[in-house]
Amino acid sequence: MRVILLGTGTPIPDVNRCGPSLVVCLSRDRLLFDCGFGATHQLLRAGVEPRSVTHLFFTHHHYDHIVDYGYFVLSTWRTGRAHPLRVFGPPGTARITAALFDEVYGVDRHWRRTVVRPGVLPDITLDVGEVDAGAVAAGADWRVTAVRVEHPPVPIVLAYAVEAGGRKVVYSADTVYFPPLADFARGADLLIHEAVSPHAGTTAHRGHTRPEDVGRLARAAGVKRVVLNHLEPWENAARAVAGVRRHYRGRAEAGRDLMAIDL
Repeated sequence: MRVILLGTGTPIPDVNRCGPSLVVCLSRDRLLFDCGFGATHQLLRAGVEPRSVTHLFFTHHHYDHIVDYGYFVLSTWRTGRAHPLRVFGPPGTARITAALFDEVYGVDRHWRRTVVRPGVLPDITLDVGEVDAGAVAAGADWRVTAVRVEHPPVPIVLAYAVEAGGRKVVYSADTVYFPPLADFARGADLLIHEAVSPHAGTTAHRGHTRPEDVGRLARAAGVKRVVLNHLEPWENAARAVAGVRRHYRGRAEAGRDLMAIDL
């Protein structure tokens, strides 16, 4: 299993970080989690052909997590994706999909099929499923499960776990410090967790998790490694990692765009 952080940033534009997204590369399948700004191009930079992605999982629908959705689907369609893209996310995912591809890009989609490449270009072939906590999807040698976390005021936000080859990776999504997540992440080989430090005069940390609390959760879960993401442009990565290490003695580091982790 190879995990590649495609984007480790936030809604705030940052020349060093694209929007939230990561890909898990398995023997047969490529699993994309969230589709933030730049995700499609970051796949190319990481050496992963975008049209090879088989499954897309959304944690929630804040714009920084879905803004590349339209471009990703249409570009992989036009460049020859031969399989249906399976898309999973909380309630609202089907509505957003229909709004994008039937309304916003509906005329363009029709024109390319009927005028540009009539009889040649198939449809965009999406298989969309709205999901909640529990079992979400599985392949020949992997499975994905989900648990609800809390990112107020969003009603449903899902953290995901990927298990394959005896390894387990957990992606926290955007969340406040949420101790029940420790049970879901128990014994994980890798916990990818957001970290947002409070800053004087701002409320950016509300609805998010402080680095110190990431450390508390990682210690409670007994995970082997922690990588921080959803890092703001002004976040001091070394200071954030130091905050995690106040409570967690395992391997901890700040994520970087295109960081690859082999498990």
